[in-house]
Amino acid sequence: MPVTNDTSTDALVIVPAQAAPAGEAQPQAGFLQTVPMLIAIFAIFYFFLIRPQNKAREAHQKLVGGLKKGDEVLTEGGLYGTIHEVHEDRVFLELAPNVRVAFAKGSVASTASADDADDKKGG
Repeated sequence: MPVTNDTSTDALVIVPAQAAPAGEAQPQAGFLQTVPMLIAIFAIFYFFLIRPQNKAREAHQKLVGGLKKGDEVLTEGGLYGTIHEVHEDRVFLELAPNVRVAFAKGSVASTASADDADDKKGG
């Protein structure tokens, strides 16, 4: 089978890059156009990322600050338990009768009563 150099079907179009002539300057956005755009981007980041994260953190701090003996809680690891003791930086949960485990206060994700309220709203 002979090899042909027919490029009519496999044409590759190469377009050279065109630079602006040396005497002409490229159009640039002015300072007054750039500043409002940066402010708009910051506002979008604030309202969609920063503000919701701050609200969630404040709600979690309020939850952790209000923990007391007898509360049923869910940990971030997925364990349900009843608070047996509350200390400065940790809580002791009773997972089963006479089974007590220490957890960092910050690892408490929610209270069981809050989970029940969410279930009633959603279903």
